[in-house]
Amino acid sequence: MTPHHHRVNALAVGMAGVIAFTALCGDGQVRGEEIGPAPRWKEALPFRLEGEVEAGFQTLSGNTGSPTFFEYRDLAGKPTIPNLRLKAEDSVGTRFLELGGRNMTRTDGSFFLRAGEYNAFQFDFGYDRLPHIIGLNRTTIYSDQGGGKFVLPGGPLDPVTEGAFNAGQRNAIASSVNSLLHPTSLGFQTDTAHMAFQYLPTPDLTLTANYSRKEKSGTRPFGSVIGTPGGPVVEFAAPRDERIHEMGATAEYAKDWYQLRMNYTASLFDNGINQVEWDNVCGDGATCGNPSGFGRAAMMPNNLAHTFSGAGGASLPWWYTRLTGSVSYALWRQDQGFTPVSTLSSRNFSDAGATSPKAAMDVLLANFGLTSRPTSSVTLTARYRYYHLDNNTPTHTFTNALFPGDAGVVPPRSTMPISFRKQNVSTDAAWRMTNHLTAKIGYEWERWGRSFREAAESDEHISKAALDYRPTGWAISRLTYSHAVRTIGADGYVQVSPITAVVLPQFRKFDQADRTRDKVEWFLHATPLDPISFSLQVYAQQDHFFNTSYGLQQSRAYGYSGDVAWTPFDRLSFSGGYAHDDYQSRQQNCYIPLASVPCDPTNTYFSHPRDLLDTWHAGMHVIAIPQRLDLSLDYRYTFGRSKYGMRGLPGGDPAGDPVPMPDIKNVFHIVQASARYRVALHWTLKVIYLYERYRESDFTVDNVTPSLANVVVDGFTTASAADVRSVLIPIQHGAYEAHFTGFSVAYQF
Repeated sequence: MTPHHHRVNALAVGMAGVIAFTALCGDGQVRGEEIGPAPRWKEALPFRLEGEVEAGFQTLSGNTGSPTFFEYRDLAGKPTIPNLRLKAEDSVGTRFLELGGRNMTRTDGSFFLRAGEYNAFQFDFGYDRLPHIIGLNRTTIYSDQGGGKFVLPGGPLDPVTEGAFNAGQRNAIASSVNSLLHPTSLGFQTDTAHMAFQYLPTPDLTLTANYSRKEKSGTRPFGSVIGTPGGPVVEFAAPRDERIHEMGATAEYAKDWYQLRMNYTASLFDNGINQVEWDNVCGDGATCGNPSGFGRAAMMPNNLAHTFSGAGGASLPWWYTRLTGSVSYALWRQDQGFTPVSTLSSRNFSDAGATSPKAAMDVLLANFGLTSRPTSSVTLTARYRYYHLDNNTPTHTFTNALFPGDAGVVPPRSTMPISFRKQNVSTDAAWRMTNHLTAKIGYEWERWGRSFREAAESDEHISKAALDYRPTGWAISRLTYSHAVRTIGADGYVQVSPITAVVLPQFRKFDQADRTRDKVEWFLHATPLDPISFSLQVYAQQDHFFNTSYGLQQSRAYGYSGDVAWTPFDRLSFSGGYAHDDYQSRQQNCYIPLASVPCDPTNTYFSHPRDLLDTWHAGMHVIAIPQRLDLSLDYRYTFGRSKYGMRGLPGGDPAGDPVPMPDIKNVFHIVQASARYRVALHWTLKVIYLYERYRESDFTVDNVTPSLANVVVDGFTTASAADVRSVLIPIQHGAYEAHFTGFSVAYQF
């Protein structure tokens, strides 16, 4: 697991903590107590009304300058409406109107509206918001001219200097960069509006029409070069202005012994920014790759998709047999025009007059399943799945397309419209041997058929076994094991990449290589006493790529976890647990100078990436005053490490193995406390306190500055002219320590 995954998981925990005061309330009632008689104002209404209205405010303090803290949530101090739920029914209870929402004053809030007549029709509307903060207080040297165009107000950084750079020249470039820096925002907002209308003309038939609109607006970091190879890297805040429209219709028909479903969905992606252009940072220098003009890159193109699907199931009269199946067919289309790579005509790599890719893919997916129980102790299952991505995009041939190692006359290069088929056939049998023991065995066959890939075909055979053991009524244990062998077809592994000059013949891509996989899992859940329950889980998986000389050769993963819950009294409960995960792999590599194949054995070396994650959690809940006061306290701690080891040095350096790279670490603490106090019959006070502390150490981004002219690596400054002129937007997911408090009052009726 990468550090980014650790951050995302930690933030998800934080978001759950922020809204815990609404989740703890459930429907707004105190445990074991009804709301009570209706208030007088409600009795005077001509319709039935129930619900909850909650309002309050939230405060935030501490060191919250890291984008990690705000990445997917809005915790700024402000008034809030944590929860709103109102439901009205007519006097006879046939028609209804319901509306509500969560955190509606925040950028991560939601709102819904439902209305209709029970068992007749229903209208739904919803609006959801989600922020994504990528960077705070970031700077850039580029000025945004609008429409995706970025310029350097002061012109190129060094229009004269070429070749090697001395310290004074490096400092001059860094000074030029620093003088141009100005603030820029990094992040975007995703807003989704969706609606649906459901109509039930008969008890067996349901018709539904739906529409949704998703909009993403803001900025995101974008990096590119001018000239390949050898151009300087630049990064700027590219605009994001995207819309996804999706509409569909569904018909469902259900009888006692069979069910049918038909659906059509259309999806339209519209990008308001088709391309970005940016000034060349190094002016007329020959090492810039493009001596003048703007760099240019295409953004995600507009596209359209149509999907037709049908599904059904039937209960057959023999041996308690159930048959299910589904089929879908999708058409993916994209015909936006080609974008030249540069404003210079000499760099506009064209395809003999083609104006667009005319991209077209057809996707067929079919699933079928059959389950039967011939005896009370035996259950048989068979499944078949077919997936076919048929890429009908024409092959395009481009001139002047450069790859690493190219020199002199560059041959034309053609695109590869990759297609594939995947089939899965599986069967298994479960036998309840005794009241306490059930055994299960199974087999699965998977076949891939590929075009424009190195392995045209591959087959994988998977054997499975499981054992369920229930020694008593309060415990259950399951042990599973599977063994898989994947082999490529008779055509073997044939290189198809146009960059053949730097691809070793012995290299294998891991998704197409011969491989064995062994996986074992064990699970236990027990409740030995009414107040106590616990669970244990252990898993391990190992992949071995037995015909791979270069590339991924081995990967393994294992982990274990345990959880316990204890309720010594009706009003007091405790919980806790621990989990450990370990992922590691081994890859054999070879350093090869451009166009110097095969590999010199002395240039072989091994890399060993490894990710570890440890998580502890503990919690307590107490009903301090029955039907009046509830208290909760939770703590969670996660510690993630990413290690990267190497063995051997290119050239057979007698010094031996290289100096290990520093570990990437992240540590996360979260403490959450909440209280609910019933003030009066319909009134509840709620408070939540959230403490978060995050620390990260990542040598790949720590201390990176916008100008790379004076970056020092292993005691040496960057050597190439391109490196010296490269300009970035450093985005460090730095440490933070934050205190969040939310106060609210809720009225339930």
